[in-house]
Parts: sequence; structure tokens; C-alpha cells
Amino acid sequence: MQFALDRVLSVAGTDVIDGKVLFLADQIVDPSLSFTSETEDIVDAMNNVVMVMENGRGATFGASNAFFNTQILAAQVGGTVETGATEITKYDIVTLGEGGKAKLTATAKGTEAKVYTLSSDGSLTTAEAVDGTIAAGEVTVEGGEAGAKVLVVYTAEVTASEKISAFADAKNKLMNVTAEVLLRDLCKEELYYAYLVMRGKLSGEAEWGM
Repeated sequence: MQFALDRVLSVAGTDVIDGKVLFLADQIVDPSLSFTSETEDIVDAMNNVVMVMENGRGATFGASNAFFNTQILAAQVGGTVETGATEITKYDIVTLGEGGKAKLTATAKGTEAKVYTLSSDGSLTTAEAVDGTIAAGEVTVEGGEAGAKVLVVYTAEVTASEKISAFADAKNKLMNVTAEVLLRDLCKEELYYAYLVMRGKLSGEAEWGM
């Protein structure tokens, strides 16, 4: 029977020691699978080949994940994904209402903000910022005119965030990789459900385009 790799439903990588799931991808596109083997010919005194020894076998599985997957990126660089609250600098473009007030898009940490006046096309009218006060999810600009468009720069806290941490000497781990696939019988044109089970490492090369 001859099979073609029709599609990959999911790929999971687990630690070979404790079985911890290191990554899971379930939006796989462009899968490929290839096998390699290192051989050595054993010859007699007349240089006739009497045996072929296979010294090593290997398999390379390649695929792309359709969505940005932080678990895969962390596993590739030998890092970890940390979750929890993170402080970021937030940039909001808002239109002031009565009393120079406007709603913000994130939960502010602190009560201070820098405010820059914008022109109608969205460009800065001055490089100097005025002080704004944040309370109850909105900013107040002293003397701000209703209808004015401003850029508000403030510190916000993201409660559900992910951060990839990796050090220069970190290495991607050896793992068990299980691919859930559908194989197509080239003769009967039927699909077969199967698992490909491999042991190896993820490539450290990653394209992080967003």
C-alpha cells in the first residue's frame, strides 16, 4: 500500500522525562515528512559488497501553524511561557468630550498620563505633552476642548498576558512528538486515521512575523 500525507490534525510535543506538554498546535498547514538513513558498505577482500549496514536513521517533520503560537516559539528557543499580570505603556488616540474628558481603552495603573494634541489628520501638533489625570477609566485634560483629538500615553496593566523568557545559553529540549494525521491510500483513495510518533528536537529557526 502507498500512502500520502493528506493532512495533519494536530501536533503535540511532550517532555521525555516528566511527560509535560511543551507545545500543542492544531492549525497545521503545509506539512511534510522525510526520512534519512546513513549506510556503510561491508566488503570482502575482493571489494565485493557483502552487507549494507545502516548506522543511523532519521526523520524530519515540517509544518507551519496558521496562528501565532507562543508555546512553539518558546520550545524552539528553549524558553518558557509565563502568564500573569504585565505592565505595558499604552497609547490611546481619543476625542475629548465635555470638561476635557475621554474614556480609555485599558485599565490604567496609576493616575498620571501624558497627553499630546493631534491635528485632524492624526499627526502631532507639538512634541510637548501636557499632564492628564486618570480616574474611573477616563482621562481628564485640564483646559482640553471638547472635540479635540489627543494621544494619551499611560501605564496599563494587562491581567491575562503571556511572556516568553529565554536565556542565551538555553537549549531546546529533546521531546516526544506526536502528530495526529490522515493518510490517503493512493490506490483506493481512502483516508486512514493514524499517529506519527517521533523523538527529537524542534528546529531553533523561527519566523516571528506578526
